[in-house]
Amino acid sequence: MKKTGVFLKSFLCFIPLFYGMGLFAQERGLAVVAADNLGQSAQIGKQYSLFIAIDAYRYWPVLKKPVADAREIRKILENDYYIYPEGIIELYNQDATKEKIIETFEDLQKKLTVHDSLFIYYAGHGHLDEASSQGFWIPVDGGTNRRAQENWLPNNQIRGYIAGLKTIHVFLISDACFAGDILNTTRALMPQIDSAYYRRAYSLTSRQVLTSGSIETVPDQSEFSEALKNCLRKNTAPLLDPIGIYNDVRLSVKSTTPLYGTLNAANHQDGATFIFFSKQASLGQAAYLPSPGSNQGPVTLPDKGSGRTKAAAEPSRLWTIGASAGTSFAAPWVIGTFRGTIAPFKNSFLEIGFDLGLVSGEAAVGYYSLYPYAHYAFFKPFAGKGGWYVGAGGGFMKAEYDFSGKKVSLNIAAADLTAGVNLLNMIDISYTLRTDFATVNNKISVGYCYRF
Repeated sequence: MKKTGVFLKSFLCFIPLFYGMGLFAQERGLAVVAADNLGQSAQIGKQYSLFIAIDAYRYWPVLKKPVADAREIRKILENDYYIYPEGIIELYNQDATKEKIIETFEDLQKKLTVHDSLFIYYAGHGHLDEASSQGFWIPVDGGTNRRAQENWLPNNQIRGYIAGLKTIHVFLISDACFAGDILNTTRALMPQIDSAYYRRAYSLTSRQVLTSGSIETVPDQSEFSEALKNCLRKNTAPLLDPIGIYNDVRLSVKSTTPLYGTLNAANHQDGATFIFFSKQASLGQAAYLPSPGSNQGPVTLPDKGSGRTKAAAEPSRLWTIGASAGTSFAAPWVIGTFRGTIAPFKNSFLEIGFDLGLVSGEAAVGYYSLYPYAHYAFFKPFAGKGGWYVGAGGGFMKAEYDFSGKKVSLNIAAADLTAGVNLLNMIDISYTLRTDFATVNNKISVGYCYRF
């Protein structure tokens, strides 16, 4: 155990380096997808995300799922799209006061640069003042007197904060009653979605809005949010923009009338668009989407021999490749592990790899062991930052060593139980219990894995 502790202590010194490597890999993936679809000269900044959702109102009726929906959308975006991890801002329930929302917009006006993008998701109560035809977001501390309008946040004020952002792209989704008041719907023909559209549209300033309803009351349990989540999950195209989301969502929502448009007086340029960049698409694959308004869903792209399956593109996939090192508790073995994982089903994965063990000690001299194995494991994710897993499997060990002067050769089948935790989608710590049906061995290992 002392040797294992020394190993772990030494390895953890490299975690900051590994974390930087993970961020570099993510940035490189985004750069490749952007270059393939927008051209080498495309300038892609950081993609910030602001989630505002309220269930537990102080004075208004309690809602059922806004916070849960917001957290699930955040998780889908983190897992399946290139968003800036340090740029995720969440204001839920007691944090979503009028003062805090305003403070957040003011901070974003100072922080965001011209090449950055901002996605905003609001889910909560909305209200339309019929006397002034003015719509409002209702923060958690909003009062109920329609004339006093205490701590209500008017749509024209939200529009002003967004207009004051330096960032080139803003996409607002509002899942609230009377949300249609905030946007300017267009009667022009939708553009043809192709590579030329994306290259031009992403170079212009966009201020786009998608709402769950027009000037109407929307259901407490949102059909719109379910359609939005399904759209984000099933997309396999490298690029997804608000028009593509709207075309998909509006065909699924029956209880309300989702609207797509732009913000009035918020510096939107005709033909501009915000873009989500997908991790699902094969790198080097150009974008392909159905024509706007068609009933055809997103088209599965050729996998270029990657071996991906449709099921593997679902949430909670765990495509990784990596290596680790560890020590056995039963003997002073240093064990190197090389592995890859695929995810044929949601919240589970198949790990395939091999262990290579080497040692030179008093009892065993010239030891080596090669152990190809496979594990099937169930995975409980954290909020997009890794998770716990437990699984079982087996393999075949081939080993040879000198033990007390006697040469020993082994060719044996073995069964394994394994458990571990994946941190930050990069650092993997695992414990494995292994038996060859005559003896029992175990090991702890720590490694680095690249998830894609």
